Amino acid sequence: MSQSLRYGPVPDNYQFYIAFLKDSKSIFSEEVFFGENAAEKIISTEKPDLSIFSDLELQTLLEIKKYFEKFSAKKISEFSHEEIGYVQTKNAELISYLYAKDLRF
Repeated sequence: MSQSLRYGPVPDNYQFYIAFLKDSKSIFSEEVFFGENAAEKIISTEKPDLSIFSDLELQTLLEIKKYFEKFSAKKISEFSHEEIGYVQTKNAELISYLYAKDLRF
């Protein structure tokens, strides 16, 4: 499930996953600035194991990548804030998978 947060939906318990990946040295992060705003950029130290995905899942990921490749982080955040699952969910609440059928992409 995803959780509704200020900048958009994120995987539930994402802090746990980020901490685990940092502890295992699979990722590292660095602070980046966009004008006066700071953000954390997460960088993988390993190549992804794409064999865990089906052909349909890989095709879906490629379509999503292509659709959003020219979006800025702000534009993606704004886009996610317009999704019905985000709109209908209060801050910090879990977003039900039932909203998946209503996604605009």
